[in-house]
Amino acid sequence: VESVRFTGLAIGTSGDADLVTLADGAVTVAGTVTATGDVTVGVSKFTVAAASGNTAVAGTLAATGATTLSSTLGVTGVTTLANDLIMSENAAALTHSGSTGLAITSTAGYVDVESV
Repeated sequence: VESVRFTGLAIGTSGDADLVTLADGAVTVAGTVTATGDVTVGVSKFTVAAASGNTAVAGTLAATGATTLSSTLGVTGVTTLANDLIMSENAAALTHSGSTGLAITSTAGYVDVESV
C-alpha cells in the first residue's frame, strides 16, 4: 500500500507520518479516533455503547470545568456539594419521596428557612 508509511516506531500516511506511534506496552494515536462499534477500556472500566451513546464509568469521574446535563441526574449514593445549590425553575420543588421523615441539618448550628 503506497499511502501507508512505516517509519521506525511510527505508522502514518504520506501526509502525516506519525498518526500511530508504538512503544513497549503503549500506543499513541495523534489523530482522531472514530469508532462505529462499542468502545470499551479495561474490560468494563469505561464503556460507550455505539447504538445509544450511553456511557458507563466504573471509577471516579472527575470534571474540572463546568458540566452541563440536559436530562435527569440519578445518584444512588451520598451526594456532596461544595457550594450553593441554585434552582432556577419558576416553581422549583425539593421533593422527598422516602417512607420516613426528611432531615435538614447544618454543621454550623442553624438552618435558615425564609418562609414556609
